[in-house]
Amino acid sequence: MNDIMNLPEVVVPIVAILMPIGIIGVVSHFKGKEREMIHRERMAALEKGLQPPVDPEPSGSLRRHHGPRNYLLRGLVWLFIGLGLLAPMFLFHETWGDRLASPIFSTPFLGFIPAGVGVAYLIFYAIEGSKQGPTAP
Repeated sequence: MNDIMNLPEVVVPIVAILMPIGIIGVVSHFKGKEREMIHRERMAALEKGLQPPVDPEPSGSLRRHHGPRNYLLRGLVWLFIGLGLLAPMFLFHETWGDRLASPIFSTPFLGFIPAGVGVAYLIFYAIEGSKQGPTAP
């Protein structure tokens, strides 16, 4: 009976460690399948004497784009993550603040770190936008 009660204490950390590894494995598997299908398509075109198709855009092409709008998006995401952390920390600090062992987590100011990153991205976006000038729609 006692072993069953301790089961979550053993299973949860194991799942927490293996879950990201499994996700990375599944994503890698499907990216490999995608590359294999593109390769087969190109080889079939070459065997028939046709011009191979143009390379499709990579799956993560939006992540590699470093335009000014991307910095705006990053800044807003980081800012709202920071604000999302700050709000419950300020609201519930009295309730759970003394229960946490680490002094760094007992302070509600931990949310200022991602918020500061977001503000830095927004400042960079504003500076880059002013250098480029207005763009036509």
